[in-house]
Amino acid sequence: MVPQPLDPYDTTRESSDRMPHWRSLSVFLFLIALNGCGDTAPLNAPALIDSLENHNVPPQIIERGIASPAVFTVDYDWREQDRVWRSLTELYANAEKAWPEMVKHLDDSRYCITCNISMGGANFTIGDVLAKIMDAYLSEPYFRHVRPLGSELAFSRLGHSEFMEQHDEKAWCEQRSQKALYELQMEMCEWAIMRIRKLPDRLLSAETRARLATEVEKEIESLRRSKRPVVPPPIVNNSLRWGLYTPDEAEQIRSRAPRVGSELDKGEGAPEKSGPATSGRKSSRRGMRLVVGEF
Repeated sequence: MVPQPLDPYDTTRESSDRMPHWRSLSVFLFLIALNGCGDTAPLNAPALIDSLENHNVPPQIIERGIASPAVFTVDYDWREQDRVWRSLTELYANAEKAWPEMVKHLDDSRYCITCNISMGGANFTIGDVLAKIMDAYLSEPYFRHVRPLGSELAFSRLGHSEFMEQHDEKAWCEQRSQKALYELQMEMCEWAIMRIRKLPDRLLSAETRARLATEVEKEIESLRRSKRPVVPPPIVNNSLRWGLYTPDEAEQIRSRAPRVGSELDKGEGAPEKSGPATSGRKSSRRGMRLVVGEF
């Protein structure tokens, strides 16, 4: 069974109650990690990534004020969503083994899945999903020390996506194809230490910055000794509210937007302000960091 979000999509919620963007896919990774399990059998990474393709027509994302609901057609195959989700859980559990193939597919524009996130619905391509999982792995050794600080601005300044805004992620990974994942994590820790030391006092005190930098330096040394990557843990937090859409939620949204739903079902396309069928990795990744662990 696919785990369901703890709170159904509610377009009546005020914007102040919604999650900030850097938490927008928290439950996404939680559900993947919760379902993932290790497997000693050989991994067919190309076939596994191909299985992430969702053969449904992506729902339209309708821009309506503070919320952007995803409007699914009445014939959307939810069993196909379940199948894709099972593939995602397997990939998350085997990310280190699948890493080279994941890098190859970072620009894969095939539709994968639709999530109900902080400001409404978002369609994710295969490349989007791979980037989110890779982000979580690359940043985990240092970011687990950032989470307890509770500073949203510190989160945004230290998120892996902030680093990749200055780099081409695929090219960055390809240039380091001979490095093991733990070595890539060490490099990200070094970047994080540099960023931590440059944070202004209004975000983190000098004492906190010094302590945080020391903790990350210890992570580098631990990675160097063990030669094993740090794996992001499952999220355990009962306050999480967002995740996969369900058939009931899709029906409720269609009932609140009958004209939109009717147009989509007839194949007439979305209204003028509709978002694209798929977001594209660059646009969907911005400001929507995968966050793991409690917060």
